[in-house]
Amino acid sequence: MFKKKYLFILPFDHRSFFIKNFKFGKDINRNEKSAIVDFKEIIYQGFLCAYKNSKYKQFMGILIDEEYGSSIIKDAKKKNIILSVSAEKSGQDFFDFEYGKNFRTHIKNNKANFVKILVRYDYRKDNKNQLKKIKTLYDFCKKNKFDLLLELLTPNFSNKFYFTQKAVEEILSYKIFPCIWKIEGYEKKSDWDKVIKSIKIYQKNPKIIMLGRGESLLLIKKWIKSAKGFKEIIGFAVGRTIFLEAISDFYKNKITRDEAIKKIASRYLNIINLWVKL
Repeated sequence: MFKKKYLFILPFDHRSFFIKNFKFGKDINRNEKSAIVDFKEIIYQGFLCAYKNSKYKQFMGILIDEEYGSSIIKDAKKKNIILSVSAEKSGQDFFDFEYGKNFRTHIKNNKANFVKILVRYDYRKDNKNQLKKIKTLYDFCKKNKFDLLLELLTPNFSNKFYFTQKAVEEILSYKIFPCIWKIEGYEKKSDWDKVIKSIKIYQKNPKIIMLGRGESLLLIKKWIKSAKGFKEIIGFAVGRTIFLEAISDFYKNKITRDEAIKKIASRYLNIINLWVKL
């Protein structure tokens, strides 16, 4: 169980997002795959630049995928960086395993601090199948002493907190207890309060990190202000807000590789400082 005061994750495990955003083919070719691998290496170098220059490095971590980030996984483990590796198939409406029945082997080989899954959940739909799969993963993680980080996305309506409440209640009632919940931010503290109370019906001492969902730095700042004050919320996992502009500009030859790395490092440190100081 994660016991540190904070958790500041830079996630770049995106797969289908990179393919769509940079208009690569549905069946990407070797050059396009190499480009995505390189994008992730730039982001990782940005992380390392920030990591080297931060007094909060013990709380800083990455979230990466095995498909495009295998070399990054190896390096992060050597450097003893907090490591999360995604286990879900990218771009699906319902959770499924990235490596099918072989998911256990991949998790054991990666030996990450966290096994991460993204779950899109609408309580109005039939979620039995994906709940069974998540439960299978959770039971495996519990038996083998891996911590589960569950990223939850719910429909984006004005009463989003209610959809999140229903989702966490259904997941927890299925006896799935993530080590870390990764949940979208809210501008109102009352929304956070309702979600946390729903989690605590089943889970006494939950730990939550706020995700960014590619929103503006201004909105991220509002979400951080709203999240602060809840002992259950220990940090963030903000990715595209930090790296997308730099990677896009690098891809269009507007900035150099080194400039992209420095820009990513600066934005990541900026959000860490916002979290600590607000």
